[in-house]
Amino acid sequence: MKYALPQALFLVACLSLLSWGQSDPAACNTTPPASYTIIDLGTLGGTVSYAAGTNSVGDVAGQSYLAGDSTHEHAFLWKANGGMIDLGTLSGGSYSQGIALNSSDEVVGIADTGVGFTQHAFLWTSSGGMQDLGSLGASTDYSYAFGIDDRSRVVGGSYANATDEYSTIWINGQVRSLSPTSAGEARAISTQRGYVAGLGAKGDAFVWTKAGGFTDLGRLSGGTISFAYGVNNSGQAVGYSDFGDPLHTTTAFFWSKAVGIESMGTLGWNPSTAEAINDQCLAVGYSIIADQTNEHAFIWSQATGMLDLNSKIPPNSGWVLTLATGINASGQIVGQGTINRQSHAFLLTPVN
Repeated sequence: MKYALPQALFLVACLSLLSWGQSDPAACNTTPPASYTIIDLGTLGGTVSYAAGTNSVGDVAGQSYLAGDSTHEHAFLWKANGGMIDLGTLSGGSYSQGIALNSSDEVVGIADTGVGFTQHAFLWTSSGGMQDLGSLGASTDYSYAFGIDDRSRVVGGSYANATDEYSTIWINGQVRSLSPTSAGEARAISTQRGYVAGLGAKGDAFVWTKAGGFTDLGRLSGGTISFAYGVNNSGQAVGYSDFGDPLHTTTAFFWSKAVGIESMGTLGWNPSTAEAINDQCLAVGYSIIADQTNEHAFIWSQATGMLDLNSKIPPNSGWVLTLATGINASGQIVGQGTINRQSHAFLLTPVN
């Protein structure tokens, strides 16, 4: 291995601050809402926007083209009482992508640094703007932020040199690997209890805790790798398993301590991928439908299996929901769909 971190003392000091959840419930019997209202989140002036995550009050993070459909997208924060806010870029850069946010509207993601093609993880706050979180290695090494919890702990991936990427955590602006001996990428952190999920060194999805370290989630039968994209406060995780064929066929999975890894199925055809799961054990993602061509957003529970979210919005809305990327504890869902032949971010809210 080309890299080792002198971090044992740091991890003892900082990770001891983390609180950890209890074991997950044996079943997820929540039934998804019968219908949703839908809001078009608009754009930052261009024709395309994408919602990547939502927080407990339905605020949204994502990215959007600017006026003229420049290829340099900007991260945004959307709020019901303020609309879409351009979060800008890192100094010298021209591109940013918002990926996750917490209940304090702190947004994390990826931004161009303006140095070659290097991208770094960022943290945006209303008081400090966009801050470069740096990387495990030199300033020219890449880093990515994919999740943030309600105590401002950020997870993602970082290169320590030109070739070695590690699952990474930032605490109080300090960057460290979750393990100095394991490559991988952390993709999500639960909002309260510090469960971290992602891709491990062996090509399998993991859930990590301070007390238990890395738990290998395995793969679906016949799979060659698995990747966790979402985790909730019970430590249940969702993602996909890849079957290694030339088309990189994937199937969404759900994992819990009680059940292990199980297939969520598809909306008719592969691939399918689960992106997020909330504390009510409702998961969202996307799948190819039976026409073997088009992607639709889905919601899943153990009680109902995988359901097409397009069946749960008004039939005359004009929308086709293609991707669902986030779901909060209230059941609000964000993602991307097409409306008037444009791809826009959306927010779904359950109808009571």
